Amino acid sequence: MDTRNSNAAFPQTRWSIVAQLGGDRESDAGVALAALCENYWAPLYAFARHKGKNPADAEDLVQGFLAKIAANSYLEKADAEKGKFRNFLLTGFRRYTNDEFKKEQAQRRGGGKEIISFETGEVEEWFQEVGGEAASPEAAFDQQWALSIVENTMQRLAEDWDRKGKGNEFDALRLFLTDSGDNEEYQKIAGQVGLSLPNFKIKLHRLRAKFGEFLRETVTETLSDSEPVEDELRYFLDLL
Repeated sequence: MDTRNSNAAFPQTRWSIVAQLGGDRESDAGVALAALCENYWAPLYAFARHKGKNPADAEDLVQGFLAKIAANSYLEKADAEKGKFRNFLLTGFRRYTNDEFKKEQAQRRGGGKEIISFETGEVEEWFQEVGGEAASPEAAFDQQWALSIVENTMQRLAEDWDRKGKGNEFDALRLFLTDSGDNEEYQKIAGQVGLSLPNFKIKLHRLRAKFGEFLRETVTETLSDSEPVEDELRYFLDLL
């Protein structure tokens, strides 16, 4: 996987925009933060479950915390110099679960209104099979964050290929994105989408390169402008 692409195309990340414009709920910062939270709610859920909350209470906690985010209660604390969006979210969520949840436990989090819509089924299944064995709630959070990074990257890839009218090719090629197959396997799948074996291999190589590029972009959006993306990439790849 090639993640050596230049960072010159990303002079300012969505996270750094949030950190700089934290006080204005009508600004682009609010839109950027909403998108980031929608993409990374699952690590918060994993953290709450590992802390001993049942699935319903964990979901309530996440919705309640996102309600605070939506109301800009935490944006004013954002500081680009402190770096990772991941750390900002985890610190804020830990504070929320320790303090505000106790005060609001008699009321549905967020006033009974869902801030974002999410299905916890897959994340709960992951927690039951893997996440519950993590060394700490923070470790479960980071593991699910790494998975969310990959999932968001895959979504970008799918959308990119769909725009080019090549969604069927993507569905075939993604089977070998991280796992190498042999010529017999390649030939079988290539035939299903009308590709020759050499063409299939070329497209697979390009897909893997694009995955590396999009992975870097996805991680970059959660960091401050000055923070090296390579360190974060290595950390997450070690978790996968």
